[in-house]
Amino acid sequence: MGKFHTLMSYARMGIRLGADWRSKWLLATMLARHKIMRALGLKDQRSYQAAVKVGDREHRLHFRAQDIFILNEIFVTNPYVPAWLADDPPQRILDLGAHIGLATLQFKTHWPEAAVYCFEPDPDNFRLLQLNTQGLAGVTLRQEAVGGQSGEAILYIRPTRHSASSLLPPGDRDAVEARPCRVRSLDEIITEIGVPDFCKFDVEGSEFEIFAQSRFAADIRCLVGEIKVTKRSLEDFLALFPRHEVRVRSIMPKMHIVYLWRR
Repeated sequence: MGKFHTLMSYARMGIRLGADWRSKWLLATMLARHKIMRALGLKDQRSYQAAVKVGDREHRLHFRAQDIFILNEIFVTNPYVPAWLADDPPQRILDLGAHIGLATLQFKTHWPEAAVYCFEPDPDNFRLLQLNTQGLAGVTLRQEAVGGQSGEAILYIRPTRHSASSLLPPGDRDAVEARPCRVRSLDEIITEIGVPDFCKFDVEGSEFEIFAQSRFAADIRCLVGEIKVTKRSLEDFLALFPRHEVRVRSIMPKMHIVYLWRR
């Protein structure tokens, strides 16, 4: 019954999100399509298009079947738009690990005047990020990773799960593609654009290195990010921000959404 309820939940998401009947059907059936393809051992690397309604705006969304999980996360639970910012909206946003731009669409819906700087090193993600944010004013895209130090590095890409691309080498290297990428430190970025008042991060294991080696991280007013670590490692990360208030939403024992803000 659990799998059936999940399929129905995703179907309802697709019906709500789609802006026309074709898009509603495509989105509502995408999880079932993805699971059937995987069960048959078939790879589906195609890009789909759907008209979606985010807030009061309609967008042409480009995505892969594997991205249906991220669509559900961003457009149903919407973890990256804290309610407490409604009265004091951010003006400069960093989106570290922008993926295909779903969080950026939410940012521009809730805070249309904000400048958003997106960093995404995965080439396939970046292609979709460009398509999904075209026409949005105040959005800057960089096909770069963010790390502790600026330079060059190897990006490990999982073709069947592009949301897990990481600078950290995985244990099963046969399942990934290794590609060179440009890395920027957080301080180099902030020196260029100024201190953001909001930072969203989903950087697949690099979060401690990024923020521990930054002189400016503690000056960011609000940070929201996903961290996949043990409780002890989570405590070490939170200790980097002694002046921030903290809220942690644990999704699984080693998967957390972290909220940090200064009043």
